[in-house]
Amino acid sequence: MRTPEKAVDSQQFIDNLRNFQYREVMMSLATLAVVAGSIFLFPGWANVTKGIQSSVTTDLLILFVVVAVVAGAIKGMLGFGYLLAARESRRLRRA
Repeated sequence: MRTPEKAVDSQQFIDNLRNFQYREVMMSLATLAVVAGSIFLFPGWANVTKGIQSSVTTDLLILFVVVAVVAGAIKGMLGFGYLLAARESRRLRRA
């Protein structure tokens, strides 16, 4: 399911963002929300483990974070795969 287009077309992304295309706007807003939340809600390194059960070690906390990141990456890849499949089926229907 390859297309003749380049893998990354940053100029097209910027053009679509300026034209308020749904996908690009949502991707940008989601990225900004995560970055802003990470910066403004970060409690500081000294307070990361405060409020967590004392039986949770630093290693276990790191494991929780890694599992969450991996799960998010897998979910994102699956969603992107569905997007590609939907686009391909739409393209084939038009042909």
